Amino acid sequence: MFDASAKHKGVSLNDEILPRPNLQKDLVDILLRFRRNPKALVADISQMYVRIQIAPPDRRYFGFLWRNLDMKRKPEVYEYERVVFGKQSAPFEAQYTIQEHARKHQNQFPAASETVLESTYMGDSVDSTVDEQNATDLYHQLSQLWKKAGMHARKWLSNSTHVLKEVPQEDRLSKVDFNHEDLPSTKTLVVVWIAETDVFTLKKKTSPN
Repeated sequence: MFDASAKHKGVSLNDEILPRPNLQKDLVDILLRFRRNPKALVADISQMYVRIQIAPPDRRYFGFLWRNLDMKRKPEVYEYERVVFGKQSAPFEAQYTIQEHARKHQNQFPAASETVLESTYMGDSVDSTVDEQNATDLYHQLSQLWKKAGMHARKWLSNSTHVLKEVPQEDRLSKVDFNHEDLPSTKTLVVVWIAETDVFTLKKKTSPN
């Protein structure tokens, strides 16, 4: 976390950063796409922001002081080299990066490019395909596309064990266990998705009264 909203002499870094357009897809549209086909696949880009470099001339605006336990020692000055959470333009930069890579490699990875452009909200991709083979192909395409962007997806979950077995164990959702009969649930965007039965659930908060 980098507090770019902290003010000095009444002005913060976020005050000086130019506004950026919202590149996020509508949540309802994404969830409707997720329900189109029977074989579903979800994943999360690991540490999305810190995989994007800050341009060297801009790093001086993201400096911080650091010193160890010796309080008499003069603090050292460091600079962040990667995009930090707390900067108001960070969501735009993250979305622009993955979307630009999707457009750039659209011919090579058509299914993955469509998922990134139409079925990804921040670092969460949720999409569905007509069968297991297409879901498997989508997994491999997404993995390769994100690799080209210097990113890595984890917490993969599908309602198909055939697809999940294509995913390395360390990249699957930690609750996936093929020794148990049922597939686990996961929070997908604003809802909980039960992979085993392929349904959404919502929890309603009730007031004490």
